[in-house]
Amino acid sequence: MKKLKVYNQPTARYSKKAYSKDYYEIIKKFIVKNKIESVMDIGCASGFMFKYLPKNITGVGIDVSKSLIKKAVKENKNKNITFKKINLFINNQKKINQLVKTNNLKGFDLITLLGTLTCIEDYENVIKQLTKLNPKKIII
Repeated sequence: MKKLKVYNQPTARYSKKAYSKDYYEIIKKFIVKNKIESVMDIGCASGFMFKYLPKNITGVGIDVSKSLIKKAVKENKNKNITFKKINLFINNQKKINQLVKTNNLKGFDLITLLGTLTCIEDYENVIKQLTKLNPKKIII
């Protein structure tokens, strides 16, 4: 089996206070308009995006960085949001299914890969696995 390269984001970039990126407001409006109830953010880093989404969202943030997930957990105040250190791109379908089951979800209404997919060598397989969750939308 070919070993895939996985890009690791420098954690120092996310060590400061949360800041809103220009597309967070667009995603928030999309969530409200489309009555999105659950979000999985792949490559969530320190969880900044969830701070800017509606508070009634159930969400899971995933990242390969232990220190970024630690920061996300520490700073998260919304009990509907969980963060997991997972390398989703190894045995990914099993891990996705476990996340759904653990969080009592039927799936995710919205899956976001904001800048993450460009770092994944086997991106076609990742998208294929994510579509099996039947989300309303995937935002890349």
